Amino acid sequence: MKRVVRHMALISWLAGTFGHGLAAADTVTVGPFTVEAVERKIGAGGFPNTSGNPFKRTPVTTFRVLHKGKPIVPPGTTADRGAPWWEARVLSGAPQPALLLMESGAFLLTEAGGQPRLQEVAPRGSPRRQWQWLDGQGGQPDPLTILALAHRPGQPGVLSGGRWLSVYTEAVLDVQTLAIHRYKLNSTAVLDQLQRYYAAEKPMLAFSPGGTQFVVAGSRDRPDELDLAKRFDYALVAFDFARQQGTVLPIVLAEWGLKDSGDIDAEFARNVVGWRRGPDGREQAFLRRDPAVAD
Repeated sequence: MKRVVRHMALISWLAGTFGHGLAAADTVTVGPFTVEAVERKIGAGGFPNTSGNPFKRTPVTTFRVLHKGKPIVPPGTTADRGAPWWEARVLSGAPQPALLLMESGAFLLTEAGGQPRLQEVAPRGSPRRQWQWLDGQGGQPDPLTILALAHRPGQPGVLSGGRWLSVYTEAVLDVQTLAIHRYKLNSTAVLDQLQRYYAAEKPMLAFSPGGTQFVVAGSRDRPDELDLAKRFDYALVAFDFARQQGTVLPIVLAEWGLKDSGDIDAEFARNVVGWRRGPDGREQAFLRRDPAVAD
């Protein structure tokens, strides 16, 4: 009898230490799709772990997504991965049931002809796993939301807050039409067009009134310059994500009373960048002479 008790105690300890596997928490159904929030425990080594206990576990929530009962998994993986998605959000305002599914890459899930359609928004292995509404409060970019494994009890969430969503700084998703505008600010063609100002993987600082361009900070290295104070040039870059074209607005820090490049922030960008219509009707960005001067 004592041996049985000891055996059950050992099983209980192992279960508590290494987890019980996947446990479904909450479920939401959107059209033909079902999203299940699944809780499991993983080693706490990658999380704040001050206990010194090498067996410490921490709960995380991942997501299983089904289309008419069949699992939707990241490309190149198999259906036996359980709940592979780090985040699954219902897109509010979409013209049909639509989900944004995220892990190391981001994907748009819809249905076409009765079949699931999984479109790549940002490729797997993207270095910046985050999203940001471009037309958030006041029509300007909201703060970044950074994707990470976390414990999120409750039903899978809804993604709302605007029309234009920057995903992983690799694409802009038009939630109203579900059009995906991919861009590469660090491609050779774009860098050449931007006079070698590097503006990739940066948070969005401002958004044009017509919803065609975002503004990011950029910098350009001059390796032949020996004076470190003059080594880098700075600019604001207004980028038309649909046309893959940008406008470079050079910023000389001293002329604008800025101490360093960190002062080229959202407040600064929204004050100094103005917008007008060019001869072709497209939005054009320009620098106001004085940050206090309106259009």
